[in-house]
Amino acid sequence: MAPNASAAASIPACETLIDPDRKGSEVDWKGRHEEIFRSSGGYATDLPGECRRRLELVIRKVADATNPATRGILLSGGLDSSAMLHAAYSQGITFAVAITVLIVRDKDTTEQNRRLPPDAAYAKFAAEQHGVNHVVIELTPQELLDQQLIKTIGTLAVWGTMDTRNSLIIGAALEKAKEMGMNDVIVGDGADELFGGYQFTLGSPHEDGPSKWKKRRDAMVKQWTFVTKKLGTARGVTVHQPFTDTEVLVDWALETTHRSDCVADDLLTGTAAFGKEATPKIKMNLGKIVLRQAYSGICRSAWRPWNAPDVGSGSVVVGTKSFWKNHPESNGGYRYNVSDEELAEAKDLLFREHGIIITSKEHLVNIRVYQSIFRGDDELGEDTADAVLFASPFLHPTKEKYPIGDPRGCTGCCFEIRDETFCHVCDIFPAQHSPK
Repeated sequence: MAPNASAAASIPACETLIDPDRKGSEVDWKGRHEEIFRSSGGYATDLPGECRRRLELVIRKVADATNPATRGILLSGGLDSSAMLHAAYSQGITFAVAITVLIVRDKDTTEQNRRLPPDAAYAKFAAEQHGVNHVVIELTPQELLDQQLIKTIGTLAVWGTMDTRNSLIIGAALEKAKEMGMNDVIVGDGADELFGGYQFTLGSPHEDGPSKWKKRRDAMVKQWTFVTKKLGTARGVTVHQPFTDTEVLVDWALETTHRSDCVADDLLTGTAAFGKEATPKIKMNLGKIVLRQAYSGICRSAWRPWNAPDVGSGSVVVGTKSFWKNHPESNGGYRYNVSDEELAEAKDLLFREHGIIITSKEHLVNIRVYQSIFRGDDELGEDTADAVLFASPFLHPTKEKYPIGDPRGCTGCCFEIRDETFCHVCDIFPAQHSPK
């Protein structure tokens, strides 16, 4: 199929699309696709309709292999999880529970006075729309770290901030699912990679020709890895990822969709969600357009601007410099208080002795936890000073560590990197050494 050159141009301004509750034709994108969808099989008459049909088929596959009494869904309230929830309930497929994790500064204040993270309202609406049992877990940042940091780093064998911080939320949700008797949990992994959802996958119409963007997207999908299944296995839960289904969805998307189907440039947007007045209109690039079109007027989050998982859930606070000061000792066995001097000394020590690059206080706390788990020396205590803790060799359960400067090792940690450009162990990009 040729690229749909008119896809982005045909999208109306999103000021009202963000709030599908508002009446009128402004939220009725091509009749909301009801007349397009063909439940009897075969191709729908347009790309968004076919995308929606295929997602429903994948959800049906998962439903056929699982028990509704022990089947749950992680519901952030973003486009991906909301679309999966609708794809299920539109076919009579139910979940025993939908779980949302929110990180809040103060759980004791009244709901009206609290500043809840973005996921809160969207997840609540999606759950109420379909009548699913909605369990909301509210944790302070300290509780999140105390409960999940050691488990997460021990499971994934990483200290990079991206995989670790996002996995804390997933781990908390999966733990709750197991506690509630769930055996299977559906998650939204893969949609951002498949349909250009991330900011760094949007590309530019001026710099990226259609073939260049598609080639880069296709390569990313063919190499994608997700940590969610590891986190689920560690907690006794089977994780299902509908957007990664090769047979029904992935191969079709790679063959059929192009940048013009997935990315809208300079889209005029404003926020009019939940009865509030619209914010001033701004121009922005937006990804996952084909999926947004498929659920426009159906899911409130169809035109929700993209949020990274840590921003949507509120765990982003863990990445701020101010968080790592003036906190009491953690119940998890690591120190919250990290001074600027302490960080500088540790950065110098780790780079000089091990070729490891540390970029922040969060990064330092993570590598302390990592080393306390994997150092292979049980005699050192939880509060061991960095000079002693980092004197031990750095080990990894599956990767070899090469000498400093060896091109086989990552530029940020020296563990083997092979042909990957991003190192999940330490978060460094680019991880490859420059050719000499």
